[in-house]
Amino acid sequence: MSLSKIDNFVKEVKLTRIINISKWGEFKIGGKDGLFECDTAKQILKVDDGDFPYITRSGFNNGLTRFVKKVDTKINEGNCLTIGAEGFFAFYQEKPFMAGNKIYVLRHKRLNKYNGLFICSVLNSIVQKYSYNNARILERIRDEVHKLPINKKGEPDWEYMEEYIKALSLSLAKALI
Repeated sequence: MSLSKIDNFVKEVKLTRIINISKWGEFKIGGKDGLFECDTAKQILKVDDGDFPYITRSGFNNGLTRFVKKVDTKINEGNCLTIGAEGFFAFYQEKPFMAGNKIYVLRHKRLNKYNGLFICSVLNSIVQKYSYNNARILERIRDEVHKLPINKKGEPDWEYMEEYIKALSLSLAKALI
């Protein structure tokens, strides 16, 4: 795989994958009328090295800092979004994990890998408004309002988000051949 193929793909996506969001609806992320159940992850701060994913406030590598020894009472279920307070970024976690300090978990019964990645890109579009002194804490996450595609009922269009990411993934796979 050459870097030039990846660069060309990224240029193509930027030119052809512009999404018209003018007809999207606004959704509050959490709280009483929010789209997601938002909570603080079960945390563990001191743990030995092992083979279980450990998610922290890192803005890199999907929040995965290292692998640790599994502690059954500290496991967070997968199929969720995670956001680290001072890390700001949202990541999709497919599998169970353990978490460090100030990791927030967003859950929805319709969430899956593909629409989760779509929603992460939306949530990550505003990270510049946060800083170490203005952390992305749970209360702020719950109050965030984001535009998402809507279906005919005015609800989030989970299928559109899923199909969009699947098509993008297929395009990327073809570009890398």
